[in-house]
Amino acid sequence: MSSNKLTEINEETFEDTCNLIKLDLKDNQLIDIRFDESLDQLKCLNLCGNNLEKFEINLRNLEELNLSFNSFIH
Repeated sequence: MSSNKLTEINEETFEDTCNLIKLDLKDNQLIDIRFDESLDQLKCLNLCGNNLEKFEINLRNLEELNLSFNSFIH
């Protein structure tokens, strides 16, 4: 889902994807992102190159998280 000019993702977007292991959302226009236990199997999340100002994730199996090139990173 990278480079698609996404501006918003609802918490319910990945509700039925409990077996998703890798999610690439780089180079979109996301500002605020929240993930909960619906993505419990997720190991790799790429949010590089968005416009993130804040994020909230509760992913206990996450091993790799890329937040580079976002607004809140200085």
